Amino acid sequence: DSESAVTSTPTTEEGASTTTPLVLVPSVVGKNGLSAAEDLTAVKLKSSVVRAPSVNVPRDRVLSQNPQQGTRVPEGTIIELTLSSGPP
Repeated sequence: DSESAVTSTPTTEEGASTTTPLVLVPSVVGKNGLSAAEDLTAVKLKSSVVRAPSVNVPRDRVLSQNPQQGTRVPEGTIIELTLSSGPP
């Protein structure tokens, strides 16, 4: 017995069924947090931020992102950005 993937189909205000368009996740690693968030907003994605210490990456620069660059995700997906908090 295999599990089937559950997908949600949002509805418009008129009640018509729609599918959420997929967008390509851009690379924002190395950018400052504000610029990264703006880049994601420009392609209809959202962001959340966590911080991690780094001796190599300046404070407020993106250390990593999840999902990674090149992944196709539905519009409105939250991309988790890990920003440098500077040296520990």
